[in-house]
Amino acid sequence: MSAHERPQPLPSGPVSTVSYYLVRGASALLAIIPVQVSYALAGVLGEVYCRVNPGHSRWAAYNYARVLHEPEESAIVQRMARKSFANYARVLVDFFRLPHLTREAVQRSANILGTEHLARAMAGGKGCILVSAHMGSWDRAAVVLAGLGYPTTALVDTFPSAKLDAWVTRTRARHGMKGISTTSPGALREMYRTLARGEALGFLLDHPEPNGVQVTFFGETAGLPAGVAQVALRTGAPVLVAGMFRAPGNRTYTGFVEPVPIPPSTGDRAIDAQRLTQLIVTRLERAIVAHPDQWFMFRPMWPVKE
Repeated sequence: MSAHERPQPLPSGPVSTVSYYLVRGASALLAIIPVQVSYALAGVLGEVYCRVNPGHSRWAAYNYARVLHEPEESAIVQRMARKSFANYARVLVDFFRLPHLTREAVQRSANILGTEHLARAMAGGKGCILVSAHMGSWDRAAVVLAGLGYPTTALVDTFPSAKLDAWVTRTRARHGMKGISTTSPGALREMYRTLARGEALGFLLDHPEPNGVQVTFFGETAGLPAGVAQVALRTGAPVLVAGMFRAPGNRTYTGFVEPVPIPPSTGDRAIDAQRLTQLIVTRLERAIVAHPDQWFMFRPMWPVKE
């Protein structure tokens, strides 16, 4: 977690300005192009990007080799990497279209199982911690949960362009989502305030952090942020793993919410945080295995061995 990092100023140069107008233009265009056509084009562009950008596709294959238990150069791993880029491009289509959709329209396209666990957790008055990964369609899932009466405040990254960052923030807010910047000096305080108000706090846990808490992830040791478990243990807020995935045909989405039991305290905070993080990761593994081509990890998840 980067809650204590000092914020870095967002650049406002020509490249940032161009990126902002490109995104706004894409959003406007996608409002009038039939959605299935948009998904088809996005899929092609995603696969092309995978082929021409080895810097990113290499790491996708590196990660998928561990998920699929196959060599990085194998055909199945390479094909999965291409599919993941295609699906990520479709996720971008979904987000760019959000300003032109109502919450009700997003709600109708999705079905989330296990919301009774969320209702039970929220009834405790301590809020809850929703943990997911860079998988499926996390922004769309937040819209659906907001429509069900569970608006979520999530820890989010900032974008290189100040204008683009503001547009993304407005788009999320319009659909009931709030963000806490990872680079804000007050991020940790705002997380605690969110839970104190009895609200849902969202995290994407799969941020590689070599010096973080060490867990077993797909059979190998990976370092992940300890902050999720630390906040949960300090506040007593219930923890749930959640995700929402694109169904075959690209017309609907299926999601899940699953509670994570808090292990009995050992009296050692570091051990308790590691045990809880491992329980969360094990549940995330199951979701990734069920939808491997919708896990978007384009940097090395595990330490690179020289």
